[in-house]
Amino acid sequence: MIIDEKGGMTYQDTKGNKQLIFDSIAIVKLGDSYTATYTEKNPDDSSITDTYTLVIKFDSESQASINYTKSVANNTSTGENGIFKRQ
Repeated sequence: MIIDEKGGMTYQDTKGNKQLIFDSIAIVKLGDSYTATYTEKNPDDSSITDTYTLVIKFDSESQASINYTKSVANNTSTGENGIFKRQ
């Protein structure tokens, strides 16, 4: 995960082999959590909108947990990507 200087974020969906680029306007802060949402038209069916959501919750100043949900072609999957530590 890379945070850019304008407040946007790049995230690699390793299972889907897709790089997601979140604009800063797509990232919302609520307390100690951030929710980032990315949407795009499904490449196989333009009537479907694919949605990728990251919830980043800071457990401390230097550590965060990430939960990831994606809805692609109307199939939803969720997962926890583990703990991220500030470098």
